[in-house]
Amino acid sequence: MGDAVGWDLLSEQICNVVCSSRWLCRSFCYNLRVGQSYTHYLKATAALLVCASVTVSFGQACGPAFLISNESTSAAGLLSVEEKKACAPTTTPPAVQSISTLVAFINTLPRPVQLHCVIANLPRPIYVVGNLSTSSAQPSPSSLEPRIFIKSGQTFLTIVSSGVAVNTLEISQSAGLSLFERADFRFPISEAAISERAGLDHILLGGGTSCGLCHQGEVLSRTLDGSPVYKSQLMLPASSQDVSISTMQAEATSCKSKNDQSDRCLLFRSLFDGGNVLPFSF
Repeated sequence: MGDAVGWDLLSEQICNVVCSSRWLCRSFCYNLRVGQSYTHYLKATAALLVCASVTVSFGQACGPAFLISNESTSAAGLLSVEEKKACAPTTTPPAVQSISTLVAFINTLPRPVQLHCVIANLPRPIYVVGNLSTSSAQPSPSSLEPRIFIKSGQTFLTIVSSGVAVNTLEISQSAGLSLFERADFRFPISEAAISERAGLDHILLGGGTSCGLCHQGEVLSRTLDGSPVYKSQLMLPASSQDVSISTMQAEATSCKSKNDQSDRCLLFRSLFDGGNVLPFSF
């Protein structure tokens, strides 16, 4: 393989094998492989070295794509009996592993579905990191109002505790090397049943999605019910802006002591009431 295209395909195959499901490693691979003319070879070579070094640093290639701390926390009693009853699913909800299973999960919950009811019913333990993210589509104004990432299978759920996106749930599902399909669901949801398109259609913008304004490399991924689904690159939040689980739990406890029924406090209380919450880092 003497040309850039051939080397690019080879480097992608090696990245896939060496990095397996490790998204951080594969993200380096993807971004470093993108180049032009002669520099393409150098970037592809650098990508392979990064893949190898990240694999050596974090252990075997196969396994979790995130780092889990031994620390865990939970606090029963943050939701009242009445609040739990109002969120009780009509049937056993499925595990959230994709956009389609999130939709099936939402459809088991009583109408109108409130966002905190989705969080309250997620099976535990859950893996969570908070982040101060002032410039995202889910902006968080301070460390007391973080953007919250919840890791579930090969997906990320993201919520924010206040502001314009307080009733929005974003889901990102893996769609290949460092590329993710995204959907946005707005709450409360009153329809008797929703479909995947409920979270996909309103983010469509021109020949792509509004997500593509920030997430680079957006391309058509597939079609669903005759409409397009797009995928784009993963953007890793700055670890320097992470918000600790203890900070978020303190807010949940404060909300409970004040008997605060706001959407903000219901999110915090629902996050910690159901069982163990474990921190992770990208």
